[in-house]
Amino acid sequence: MKRVALFLMIVFLLLMGAPVLAAVTPIDFTGFTGAGFAPNPTSGQLDSDLWRVTGLSDNSSPSFGDTLTNGDFARGSSTGSVTTGGIYAFDVGGGNIILGVQPTGNDFTPGDITLKLQNTTGNTISNLYVAYKVWYYNDQNRSSSLDFYYSLDDVSYTGPIFTFTTPQAADVSPAWQSQSFATTLNGVNLAPGAFIYLQWKSDDVAGSGSRDEFGIDDIEVRIGGPTAIDLVEFNGQPASSPFSPLLLGLVVLAGGVLAFGRRAYRHR
Repeated sequence: MKRVALFLMIVFLLLMGAPVLAAVTPIDFTGFTGAGFAPNPTSGQLDSDLWRVTGLSDNSSPSFGDTLTNGDFARGSSTGSVTTGGIYAFDVGGGNIILGVQPTGNDFTPGDITLKLQNTTGNTISNLYVAYKVWYYNDQNRSSSLDFYYSLDDVSYTGPIFTFTTPQAADVSPAWQSQSFATTLNGVNLAPGAFIYLQWKSDDVAGSGSRDEFGIDDIEVRIGGPTAIDLVEFNGQPASSPFSPLLLGLVVLAGGVLAFGRRAYRHR
């Protein structure tokens, strides 16, 4: 009965042209097993049409859409305390999986992780709210950066919008820790069909020896600001692919509802 009432209320609001808000489901990495990247990803992989990692010794400058399913790009799952450089699915506790990296002298120093998203709303998007979480495992006496930038052409990047550096002195009893970031990117003016690139850049900062593990999780992208829970209708790959965004929730722009769907990153 409650579901029927909720449905009728949504229909009423749609007919009245009122904005309808929906809860945001962050981009997380549930189901990712560190099995690499592919344009048609299988179980445990990420979609390379959306994700690109540079700075790894096996291929320092890959392109979106490449198939990278072994070596540095597919180091598997771990809870931390690894030494081999590359991309991991780190379990930071309670089964919470992040897109993680272990830098070394030949891997990810420098390097970056880039997420490519497309505006499929049919309208120019003026402002975007972006939030994410950095996780780090401070087990080494060396600090590394993970700074956030964005671009509309994947050539010229704006930023750093946020900077983050792991502690130089290792913790006596290392454990996964996190720090959250959020901002509104004003004046992006993202045209219909255009792409925006969200990028996390990393390099050595201070200290010597081995490096900490770290990664990203819980990425949110919304039209407007944090109080208007508007789900951005982005798409970068067919919805049937794992870790590819489906057409998204109730998109509210200019006081009206543009589309109705749902947003998720899913695994086959």
